[in-house]
Amino acid sequence: MVILCIFTAAMAAFIDNVTIILLMIPVTLTIFKFLRRSPFPYVLGQAMCSNIGGAATLIGDPPNIVIGSGANIDFNSFIMGMGPTILVTFISSLFILRLFFLREFKTNFDVKVLEQFTENTLVKDKMLLKKSLGILAAVIFLFTIQGGLNLSEKDFPS
Repeated sequence: MVILCIFTAAMAAFIDNVTIILLMIPVTLTIFKFLRRSPFPYVLGQAMCSNIGGAATLIGDPPNIVIGSGANIDFNSFIMGMGPTILVTFISSLFILRLFFLREFKTNFDVKVLEQFTENTLVKDKMLLKKSLGILAAVIFLFTIQGGLNLSEKDFPS
């Protein structure tokens, strides 16, 4: 649960949180189908953490873009302002999820079932994955240095 929530929140900070949910929920449903466990607590956790992670950056949620451009806040300043609140909210949410689904999390499952998920069965096109991760890293890097370069959308012609 914690791993799924951390990954979902981290990705939602840099990719629209709705997109992350559309990408992550099928993965979660597949995993828990094989484990023969209810995916409900995990899907709920991912939905919560996607919203929390999306609130952390200017690009995680569309309203954040509006707020940032209206208030003339750059990417790094937004993260620094929202970071502590988001961290407290994220950790609190994990504790609340654990409290609500304590019985579900106490039941054990057969770890050997997960052995069928190998790198070859999960990743169909490794080159596409590498290119996509490279582009994502470049976008995050450029958003990070954008404030230092003093660039805005006004500097680029339409």
